[in-house]
Amino acid sequence: MKIAVIGGGAAGLFFAANFRARNAEVIVCEKSRFILEKLKLTGGGRCNLTNAESDIAALLAAYPRGGKSLRNIFRNFPPSETIKWFESRGLKTKVEDEKRVFPASDSSADVASLLEKCALDNGAKILRNFEVESVRISESGAAVLESPSGIKETADFAVFARGGKWGEKLQKSLEALGVKFTRQIPSLFGFKSGVSREFGLEGVSVKNAKLSCAKFGLASSGGFLFTHEGISGPCVLKMSSLGAENFFDCGYSAEFTLNLAENPEELSAFIKNAKLSSAKKRLKNFWFNQIPQKLWIAVLASAGIDPDSLWADFSNDAKKRLVLSAQNFKINCNGKSVNAAEFVCCGGVDLSQVDLKTMRCKTRPEFFFAGECLNIDAFTGGFNLQAAWSTSFAAAKALEKIAEENL
Repeated sequence: MKIAVIGGGAAGLFFAANFRARNAEVIVCEKSRFILEKLKLTGGGRCNLTNAESDIAALLAAYPRGGKSLRNIFRNFPPSETIKWFESRGLKTKVEDEKRVFPASDSSADVASLLEKCALDNGAKILRNFEVESVRISESGAAVLESPSGIKETADFAVFARGGKWGEKLQKSLEALGVKFTRQIPSLFGFKSGVSREFGLEGVSVKNAKLSCAKFGLASSGGFLFTHEGISGPCVLKMSSLGAENFFDCGYSAEFTLNLAENPEELSAFIKNAKLSSAKKRLKNFWFNQIPQKLWIAVLASAGIDPDSLWADFSNDAKKRLVLSAQNFKINCNGKSVNAAEFVCCGGVDLSQVDLKTMRCKTRPEFFFAGECLNIDAFTGGFNLQAAWSTSFAAAKALEKIAEENL
């Protein structure tokens, strides 16, 4: 029995690292010279392995697409099993804020080395520079994988574990075999906006921002960052994931509202105190400590208030306008920012096509799917990798069972 894994990324190598059968051969087809290149970039080069969230409902909520379908997969191989898997093989881990799990060494190279070692120890062969451009089924029922140069590999089963967007020819060859896809579009991205340059906000961050988009009824929270291009940070990335299809359809043109005063009573109390204790200070030099100074000046300007005026001259009307501006700081965006490290897409193989206990294709039993090639995507924080680990583990165990039955 021969199994071809298409993709030398996280899902592909994890499959190879978990599949072991006496009568089976596994080859991993990677189109470039290097395997696990995208994994090495995750978490800023530290590799955010997974998220230590133990509540299944909270875990599923991190997946705008595919979450409900992953319930059984995550029960069989949850984040706790991922941590156990790596630690039992010598990779120590640590949990940071928002339950993000990293290798204790802070090195994604350590994760990649371990995965490659485990795959090779299981007998897998890695075919580098072998791009699978198309696939067909032979008369004998075998999967025939073809490269652009005409090189072919034949296998009894094909495990599709490629990340990101599908190649056009490969997708069309699968569609010709009856596999259905949902459209693939970007997810997890920042937005272009002139607000940073208008108010000199480049590099300004807010720890726990509240962001909303009334146009699509979306809301998110978390770290927020003004960049030279516009806006980014976990809060914005979450927003982009929630509304990936909406933003794609409108050309990434949208108005966002940043709430910097979730508790307006606190801001009102600050204003009252500022008028009493700092009457001779300028508004721009004595600011509400929950808002960075540069952003505070931008909020004042948006409210039509002169930042150089004194607190002694601050009127009740100005107070109302300031509170309103702090709760409704408008950010108009006109595009998706370019991010070299961006590689998460939503869309892919339609989940209705897949047995979500085994990851086997319902219409083509020769095919299995795992990882990003499926219509599954999540917020930042280790969730996307967890989906890769869980789905590829399920496929490995299902194919092990088939191999055992063929003994």
